[in-house]
Amino acid sequence: IEEIYDNVRRLNIIDRVKDTPEEDNLEVAIHEAGHAVVAKAFPEYFIINRLNISGASGEFHAKEVEKGFWPYEKVIANIKISMAGILAQKIICGRGSVGCDIDLQNARISAYNMINMCGYSSCWETLQENKQGVKTDTLIKVRRMEKKTEVLLKKCEKETIKYIKEHKIQISSLGRLLFEKKHLKSSEILSCIG
Repeated sequence: IEEIYDNVRRLNIIDRVKDTPEEDNLEVAIHEAGHAVVAKAFPEYFIINRLNISGASGEFHAKEVEKGFWPYEKVIANIKISMAGILAQKIICGRGSVGCDIDLQNARISAYNMINMCGYSSCWETLQENKQGVKTDTLIKVRRMEKKTEVLLKKCEKETIKYIKEHKIQISSLGRLLFEKKHLKSSEILSCIG
């Protein structure tokens, strides 16, 4: 099982062979553009910094407006931004990528922590931090909290899909610009997406 997991882990965007066809590189650019366009919707929490693609890998960078301050709305924004890359790729390119596992794990961990540790579910239901070898909650309670996490993720996914469909032209044009230039600064990103 560990060997299978290692093989799957190797198939991410960063580790793909550099000599991939142009379509794959354009897909990576669309992926990163999806993150940027959705992040632009939350200027009160994040400032778009830069986008890069190199071969078959890409990076999206944003700065927090107020470091360390994470209200409910900012966590929701972070979940949507994390999902945006793979969703933009699916909507615009017609297929996703195996290399988005870090983005999706970030979205899931943010949702899980918000529901289970930060009291957004309800104070009496919030799970205690798990300590190795110590069972603190019943399986029924854990499953109930996991279902709440799933509901939150599905809601964020639905809203992000709607936003991406409404901004498909911006994502496509930013993706093409990133594909051509390989590196975009904040000013270039904002001038492209308006």
